[in-house]
This record gives sequence, C-alpha cells and structure tokens, in this order.
Amino acid sequence: MYQVGNSVEQVFGGTVIKQGDRTPLGFNFRTENGELVYLTGSTVQVKVASNKGVVLEKQATISDEYTAQFAIGSQDITGAGDMRIEFIVTYPGGTIEKFPSDDWQRIRITPTLEDVEKYGVGYITFEKLTGELQNQFDEFTGDVNQQIDDQKKRVDNLISSTPQPSEIVDAHLDVNGYRYNTVKERIDAEQNKLDAIFKKGIYGKKFITIDGYQKKTPETADHPRISRAIADAPAGATIIFSDTSYDIGSTITITKPINLLGFDAELKTVTNGMDNTFRFSGVDGFSIVGIKFNQNLKGRTSIDIANCKHFHIERCYFTGYSCKYAYYQTDGGIRISSSEVGKIMFNTWEDHGQQYTEDTATLNRCITIQGYTSDHITVVGNTFNRVNQGIIVGCGANNTFIGNTFREVHDNSFYILHWVRGLTISGNIFDDKFDECIVLSGRNITISGNTFKDVPNKFISITSGGVTNLTVTGNTFDIDRPNAWVASIAYVVDDVVISNGKRYVCTISGTSGTTGPSHTSGTTVDGTVTWQYEDEYIDPGVIAGLLVVRNTIGYPPLNNIVFCDNTVKGAFGYAVIQLQNVRGFKCEGNNFDVSLTNDYDHIIKINAPGTSEINSNISIRRNDFKQSGSGANIYAIRIDGTSCADSVIDGNTTVGSTCRMAIAPSDVLIRNQYRSSLGYLYTAKNNVIESDSMPTAGSFKTGDLVINPNVNESGSNGAKYATYGWRRLTTGSNHVVDVDWRVMKLPLMKDNGGIATFSGNGSTTSFVISHGLGSTPGFAYIMPASADAKGDYYVSFNSTNLTINYATPPISGTNNISLIWNAKG
Repeated sequence: MYQVGNSVEQVFGGTVIKQGDRTPLGFNFRTENGELVYLTGSTVQVKVASNKGVVLEKQATISDEYTAQFAIGSQDITGAGDMRIEFIVTYPGGTIEKFPSDDWQRIRITPTLEDVEKYGVGYITFEKLTGELQNQFDEFTGDVNQQIDDQKKRVDNLISSTPQPSEIVDAHLDVNGYRYNTVKERIDAEQNKLDAIFKKGIYGKKFITIDGYQKKTPETADHPRISRAIADAPAGATIIFSDTSYDIGSTITITKPINLLGFDAELKTVTNGMDNTFRFSGVDGFSIVGIKFNQNLKGRTSIDIANCKHFHIERCYFTGYSCKYAYYQTDGGIRISSSEVGKIMFNTWEDHGQQYTEDTATLNRCITIQGYTSDHITVVGNTFNRVNQGIIVGCGANNTFIGNTFREVHDNSFYILHWVRGLTISGNIFDDKFDECIVLSGRNITISGNTFKDVPNKFISITSGGVTNLTVTGNTFDIDRPNAWVASIAYVVDDVVISNGKRYVCTISGTSGTTGPSHTSGTTVDGTVTWQYEDEYIDPGVIAGLLVVRNTIGYPPLNNIVFCDNTVKGAFGYAVIQLQNVRGFKCEGNNFDVSLTNDYDHIIKINAPGTSEINSNISIRRNDFKQSGSGANIYAIRIDGTSCADSVIDGNTTVGSTCRMAIAPSDVLIRNQYRSSLGYLYTAKNNVIESDSMPTAGSFKTGDLVINPNVNESGSNGAKYATYGWRRLTTGSNHVVDVDWRVMKLPLMKDNGGIATFSGNGSTTSFVISHGLGSTPGFAYIMPASADAKGDYYVSFNSTNLTINYATPPISGTNNISLIWNAKG
C-alpha cells in the first residue's frame, strides 16, 4: 500500500561532483504535516532517471534515525542532462512510501569550464519543487542568484582564454533544443527563468504574487490579472499584493479557499456603480489581511460573503462609499449572507458614506450580517469613524461584537432586527454625536461593559415589542460636555474647551487671551496657551432617552428586560428609561446622576398598558437616583396604570429636593426607600435613618433600617467584616441585639493577585512572591501558567510572601516559570 508523502530536504553533501570522487549526500524526509520520518529498520531505494529512462538504482544507507545517504560517482552517471531522483522507503511493517510525492528531486549535470578537456568534470544543482516555507524563500533565491553570477564571471574569463571543446559547444543547447549564441547567453536565460518563477511566487504552489501576472492587451485595469492569479492558485494558497494601487473595474469572484495578503495594497474601484470588489461564494476557509478597499466614490460593496464558513478579515481599511451611480440598502464595506464562523478584526472604516444622513433612501452600512444561518461571527477591535451606519444584524445567533470604536456615525452604530436569535455587544465605545447608538429588536441580546457618550438621540432604542431576554449591564452612559472657552484664565496641558463650535485641547500651558480659538487644523496660540484642534463639536443637548421603546401597539410584550449595574449621567428629556407592555423588568444597582428640566419628568417611566396589554414582574431595587435639573416634581420611578402584578420597588435612594421616589399601582410592593436630607420620600413603608451605632432609645417598627455611614473594618484575618447597619425585628422601644435589632455584617477580605514569572535553573526549588497584603493571608492560591511551572509543589505563606516549594526543581529557561497567584486575608 502506498502512502502520500510530502517533501525531501538535503542535510549534507556538496553541489559539485567530480568524476572519480564519491561525494556522500544526505537527505531527511518529512510527512505532509512537516514531521521528520523515522527511518530505523526501514530500507531506502534511490532511483535516478534522465529523459531516456532510469540510469541508476541503488540502496541508501541509514546513517542515523532520520537520515538516508548515498554517493554518486563517475561510474554511476555519464553524460550531461536533467536527472530526476525518487526515494522509495519500505517501512518495517511492509508499507511503502515515495518521496517527494508532488514531483522529484531534480539534478542538472552541466559541464564546468575548469580543465574540461582533461577531465570532463560536471556539477550538480538540486532544485526543490515542493514546499519550503516563505521565510526560507529570500535566502534561497539570494544563494541561487549569487551562484549564477559567479558562474557567469567564470564563463566569461575562461571562454576568453581557453579553446572551446565539444562539451562547451553542447552547453549552448538547452533541453528543449534551443541553441544560444554563447554560454553566457544561456546562463542569462536560465537566470531570467528562475527570476520569473521566484517573482511569480509559485514556490511549492503555496505563495503567489500578483506582480508575477502582467496586464494583457487590451486590459487597462488590474482585476483580470488578479483573477488569473487566483485561478492558478491551489486551494489554501496565499495571494500576495504588493504596496501599490490596483484598479478594479469588475467584481472578482472567488469559490475556493484562499488567503489574500496585502502590505498596505490598495484596491481602488474604477467602474461607476460596481457592486462588489470581491465576492466569496460557498468557500470554506479564506482570509483577507492588510488590504485597503477604496470604493473611490464609485463602488458599493467591498467584500461580499455568501454561503461561506471559517473566514477571517483583519487589518483592512475601507473608505470611499457612494450611492451616486447605483444603490441597494445592504451596500457597504462587508456584506455577510448565510455564512458562519467568521472573524472581522482590527479593521478601519473611515469616510465611508458619511456624506449621507438618516435618509432611508441613502443609508449604507459598514458591516451587514444577514441570512438565518449567519452564526458565530466575531467582530473585534474595529474602528468606525465618519461613517453612515455601523453594523446591521438581520439574523443569526451567537454573534459577538467586542472592543470596537464608533465615532461620528451619522445614523445608528448598531441596528438589530427581530430575526436575531442571540448576540453580545461588549466593551465598545460609542461616540456617535448624530443619532441613536443601538436600535434593536430580537431576542437573547446582551449589552455589557460599553461606554456611551455624546449622543444627541437615544442610547438604546427598542423598535417594537417582542424583545425577549435583553440584558444591559455594567455600561457607562455619559454626556461629556467640555467647558466653554473663557478669556484671561489659566489652562494646563490636556484641558479641553469648546470655542466657536469646535473642540480644542491644550498642548502648552498658559493664560488665554481675549479671543477664543477658531482654527480648523493644527495648533494656534491664544494669549500664551497653545490649542490643538480636535474636531467639530456637536452639542448633544437634551438626550431623548437611554432605554426607550418606540412602539408596542399590536406587538407582543417585552419579556425579561434586565438593566443592572450601569452608570448614567447627562441631561435627559421626559424619561431616562421608558417602557410599556413589559412582562419582566429588572432594574437593580444602577447609579443615575441626571438632569431633568421639565415638571413631571421621570427617570424610570413604565407607561400604562393598552387595553390588551399588561405590565408585570417589575423589580426596581438598590438604585441611586440623583436629579440636579430645574424640573419640579420629578419622579425617580413612576409606574402608571391600575395594576402591575408581582412587582416590587425596594431599597432605592434619591438625592435632589424635587425628586419624588415612587408612584405605582397599589399592588406594587414599595418599601425601604432611602432619601437624602433634601430628598422627597413620596411612598414608603419603613423609615431609613443614618447612624454609626445601633439605636438604644426611641420607638421603631418592624422593618425600619439604620444605615451606618462610617463603615469600619473588624475581625481577624480570614474573618474580617464591616457593620453596615441594623435592621429592626420588632415594633416597640426595646433595643436588644438579635431580639429587636439584627446586625448587618458584610464579610471583608483584602485581595491581591497576578502572574509571577521566574527563570528556572534546574536546581532552585523555591520561588517567592510578595503578596502585599500587610498580614498573613487567610487564603492563598497558586496555579501554573506555563508548561515548565507544572510539577509537585506546596505553598507556604507568611505576612509578607507566598513561597512555592517544588519537589523537583523546574528545568532551566528564561522566564519559563509562570504562576497565577491570589491571596486573600
């Protein structure tokens, strides 16, 4: 049975063989996975053939576990010409494998020019046809070119001083029968052939350069030669674009796995209204890295991906969208249809359709994800700057959007349609300035850890009812309004001001003059202050709302909406959060620091349900509400309607003289509301007061709460706690601990940890980490973070250090011992 091998590599032996000598040549064999083939117990047969047939068969010897060697002498091969070598390995079990599998090792015997008449000496050049890695390519070509240059010099010198024997005459003739005028001309031609091969980049059919393909008459654009290169490339090959601009006049369609690698190459659309630059159809496995897509105010979509899997687009640049010549609503940078398992990472969209506004007839996207099976797509670390729309998600599940930045997006950063079955938006920065950040419907949506700022419209807008399992947690919603420029005051570096509708940052400290800056680029001096122009400033004004439902009439209810642990700052109009027809709303642990200016505005407003709607299962707990605007009779919480079953408002605080706490239907449980000295407690069941000790006098009722404003640490290491208050257990004037009052304790532990790195030396068994707790931990944890850190060990600790004690010293290495550690006390 024959197996498929991979490659042969020479490990020793010269490249020049003189008759009468026996030059040993050694070879290793590698599998198609690149692993060395173990040869002990095997036999290796060598066959050498010319164009007339096999001229030599012999058995190689195994010089070590992996190396086969043999020698070629003058008695083995005579004459000149191209030779081919094949190795046949018979393994101990009888399996036979041929090397190399793709082709042969080739030998070319050509006459030398030193003492040819006397000895007829030849030399041998080995050319590998199967794959070397790209990082060996330049070194190899450099060696070949140097050898050819050396041979040309020797030929010129010897021909001028030596009579030409018959073999010199024969050297004028190549294997195809073409006769050259001189040997130098023959060598030059051979070098040109090699250069063409190397420039084309077909080296083991793994790398192909576009520069190896030239335009053909009457071609004026570059897309035909790019298409030819892709057609020549085998599946999985890499197409390399050089640092230049390529004119694209028609869509390039790709239907096989391929990698496109550009070193800042630009693909520029030159045809008005061209739909796609690349269209990938039915491809399982492709990548695009480092290419600039310039639609040149002519094109509509840069990359179209349909029915594909396992794709990767990284560090590309997209610009120049226009719908002047043609338009469809899914136009944009990347369009994904019914495709799955993809990564879009660290790309930039800039000046991409920003000339259009919110007009639905001109909306265009940076990324479109559509089709029911568009699942498991990750969009990470991209920048969207001066664009029309950011990302539109029409379908799919398990899609993730992490660490992206949106600036000056003229429409929505995200638009999520109701066919979406699940996605996560996390760790992004939204600095939109023009319209809503996120417009959504659909289900199983998580929005966490994002920063929203400078938004003149809604932060998050729910387009209709039917949204299910929406979680908004750990975000910061902040309107950052820089101060206006002021004359004749001191400014320091990094101060930001607004002047003449523009934003400036101080780069050199000083005192301002009498006229504010107004320049639109670079720097200018104002008094003794230097101001750097940043951008046009659009005052967001009063925000329409944070989480607002647009319309629920005729739609299913909102189900399981979670809004927890967010920070909200800014000036809002009418309501910060406004929902209706909601069955399940959890709002807990948020900090609202807002400004409302109209009477009877609201921080949280649950509208009265329609005739066929209900509000139920609402939990609003442990939120801090601060209202600093001029509006009177502001409600922190308002639930309208006659009923809101299974709902509770509990443990919230208000600050602001005009901020009422809560108003709600009678079936809503309202309790334990806390107010500042100026706050207005609208509805409450129990008293909440401040004191740094448990009361010892006075009457209290069950459920009253005393909050300790001066929490201090108590207890010993591993069992430390803080007393944060006392809850009343009885109604009356007695004051016995655990009878009338329950002490509320919060366990406290100092916590420190990180990754410690050491260098092993093969003898040291103990490694010390300073834990920085200031006292002996009550708990310590160590886990290896590198292979060399594994082993049998135990951990000892004291008030200063953790010590890791190995039974066997870790091996030597530089920074090879990595340990994850944590200490609590």
